[in-house]
Amino acid sequence: MGTFLAELAIFIGVIIVGVKKSGSLGIISILGLAIYIFCFGVVPTEAPLKIAILIFSIFVTSSALGACGGFKYLTYLSGKVVAKYPKMITFIAPLVSFIFVFLCGSGYIVAALLPMIYEVAKKSGVRPERPLTTSVIAANQAVLCSPISAPSLALISILTPLGVDIKTIFFVLTITTVCGVIGAAFSVYNMGEDLKPEDFPVDEKSLDDNLLKESFNKKTKIAVLFFLLTVIIIAILGIFENLRPTSIVNGVKTPMDITSMMVILTFSLSAIIIFFCGVKPSKIFEEQTFRVGGSVISSVFGISWLSSTFFACNKAMIISFVSSVGAEQVWIFGIFVFILSIFITSHTAAILTFFPLGLMLGISPLSLLALTPVIDSVFILPSFPTIQVALEVDKTGSTHVGKYVINHSFIRPGMVAIIVGLIVSHLLVYFFC
Repeated sequence: MGTFLAELAIFIGVIIVGVKKSGSLGIISILGLAIYIFCFGVVPTEAPLKIAILIFSIFVTSSALGACGGFKYLTYLSGKVVAKYPKMITFIAPLVSFIFVFLCGSGYIVAALLPMIYEVAKKSGVRPERPLTTSVIAANQAVLCSPISAPSLALISILTPLGVDIKTIFFVLTITTVCGVIGAAFSVYNMGEDLKPEDFPVDEKSLDDNLLKESFNKKTKIAVLFFLLTVIIIAILGIFENLRPTSIVNGVKTPMDITSMMVILTFSLSAIIIFFCGVKPSKIFEEQTFRVGGSVISSVFGISWLSSTFFACNKAMIISFVSSVGAEQVWIFGIFVFILSIFITSHTAAILTFFPLGLMLGISPLSLLALTPVIDSVFILPSFPTIQVALEVDKTGSTHVGKYVINHSFIRPGMVAIIVGLIVSHLLVYFFC
């Protein structure tokens, strides 16, 4: 018992320190693993290299697209759609943000859309708090179902070996998150008082000329086209495994696993962008996306290896303890994950930390899939990067953080998205899976 408590304290301490020192979770997790090995004689589990390499390949490709102006072009197109329907911005902005993030795989890129959303809200007389908050929540929802996002890849790596195919994962999560976003938009449609023209700062420079009137060359548009085609191909190959290349394994014709397929396709796309769009390789590694990717990969690799080792070497003790408090019940486990995800502040790290624990407790893979919406509680603490951007963008102060910190503008749409998502996901799993 003493050894277990010491290892548990190290595990919790790693998460607390890693969260406080932003970007260091992966590095500190490996330090915790080293303590397990050299101080407690723990045998580590297999290193999660496959998921780390896959995420790395996706961030390289995203950085290549960014280096040739692809993300700016996608931002431009998204901004045009938002500006086309100004009076419906509370619904249009989150849906556009959802699609934008779904295609690009990173929730952080919605930050590029938030200034446009604020501008359109200002010109149409809509309280900026409404579209800004729902757009941030929509971005968080989209990463749970994007074919090329780190959280969905982590989920695939955990559930597909247990018989939950990719088609089922994307079917449930796409419908679930879209319903969550729509519910969030309805929940804030009349939130707060409408602002008058005098409530908006009159001395701030309009962003229209910079954000909605840019021009892009042919190579950038070709790069975006290749990128979107690759996302579509990945989704198709993930759903229809009979379309993948096959090989004979132990006398059986076996399709290539989707992880290897995605690594090959994404790196191939990077090469196409380099050769056909004139992008210098050095520019790729200078992109902000690539630097963010390094932090994400480090976190995913470190926390995944530490948590799998901790759970594996303390399996009997954990099951005994959890059973004594009834946490093997799905709904209690869901509350447990919801609360702890608030402090981890990373969808991917939360999935890699808690879902293997759920499986260890005997919770079925489909039940875990239905619980996925609770992972989005990462927005509860307003330190999440896109929340900070939205707060900074809104010069009227309508998007705000309250006296008690967690009573901020994003609570209502975020909680509605989670609740609607949980209802829809459980109905889909019950009736269609």
